[in-house]
Amino acid sequence: MKKRLQVIGYLGLIIFIVTCIFNKIVNFSDMFSAILMIGSFIMFLPMLIEEIKSVRKFDK
Repeated sequence: MKKRLQVIGYLGLIIFIVTCIFNKIVNFSDMFSAILMIGSFIMFLPMLIEEIKSVRKFDK
């Protein structure tokens, strides 16, 4: 389960970065790219939450 979260999280992060770079280069922003960026950020969130939980466990 944790491996899947990492794969999905990194994929979301890569999609987010590529979409940001594409929007800066082409100066193209529309509803599709906004939805894609929001979706990729949502894909990244579960991995981020798991990493925060593991850091909190490590600190205790």
